[in-house]
Amino acid sequence: MNKFTVGLIGAGSIGGLKLDHLDSPNTEFPLTHAHAVYSDPNFELTWVRDVDEVKAERAADKWNCKIALGFHETIADVIVIASPTSTHLAMIEEISRQHAGPNTLPKVIILEKPAGQNIYEATRIDWLCRESNIQVIVNYGRRFSQYIRYAIEHIQKENDIQSIVFYYTRGFVRDASHAIDILNWVAGTFIEGEIVDTKPILDYNSSDPTYAVRLKYSKCDNIFIVPVDGRKFDCFEMHLLTGKRRWIFDNHFLNISTTLCKKEETYGDYYSLPSIQERVSSCFFETDLKFSLRNLYQHVYKVLMKEEYSSICNMSNALRVHNVIDKLLIDKDRKEKL
Repeated sequence: MNKFTVGLIGAGSIGGLKLDHLDSPNTEFPLTHAHAVYSDPNFELTWVRDVDEVKAERAADKWNCKIALGFHETIADVIVIASPTSTHLAMIEEISRQHAGPNTLPKVIILEKPAGQNIYEATRIDWLCRESNIQVIVNYGRRFSQYIRYAIEHIQKENDIQSIVFYYTRGFVRDASHAIDILNWVAGTFIEGEIVDTKPILDYNSSDPTYAVRLKYSKCDNIFIVPVDGRKFDCFEMHLLTGKRRWIFDNHFLNISTTLCKKEETYGDYYSLPSIQERVSSCFFETDLKFSLRNLYQHVYKVLMKEEYSSICNMSNALRVHNVIDKLLIDKDRKEKL
């Protein structure tokens, strides 16, 4: 069976170089793109490219592929862009310029999130790929978890969200973009929001502070994204209340618990939410988030084989995230100048 070829731009932590005890050909969970490709029988990693030649050599040696020294050597069915966000647009411009022939363009580009540095870059990326007939799959990883999708489908069917609270660390654009993508998924259409006038946390870098945010969506008026100092500990979780139950997605969404409200037996004639330890009313399960990259490449294979014609997460999803982020940041800057 012929395998689809894959090229990797960016040999860093998500691309191909985590510590060996965390991610290597011998570990169970694919935590890098290189490992996910290496362990999938439908794909072959043929080259890696990085501006850091030492990283490129280490990744090529670790995953048994060659180093692409220039764009003339970067032909593949699938190209993964796992380089810093600031390089995404330039990489795609170079791909579309260098690979002018229909047989040299990739069929699919897998793009790490966020798609660009702002809505203008993301829109340009979308246009270039449409013009070149390249499908783009954006790696908002939680969308590729079957368990998380099942839970969100359940919440959508109940259609009675009362409030949502996210806790996150390490940069509004870098990590809260995940929260906004999930809100776009579960809470409908963005209506309004603001970055709350509190002191931001500088736990990632000064150009991307960790802000507190209040939001309103078509399916929920009460949404809060709460910053946590990532220098203390890492955190990404969502607490969601519907009219009937509590949902907690914790430990970066590796775990989900849900608790059904019940008639209060002690204090009065009303309903309350019992502790998640009360197993009669609660359900707890581990998700398959550790395998989200494996699931991503299974999805890519189905797209290439035309078994699935639309991506689970594409540039439309990425543009919706950028629309919210850019509006919040622009409004914040405008208020500060008044």
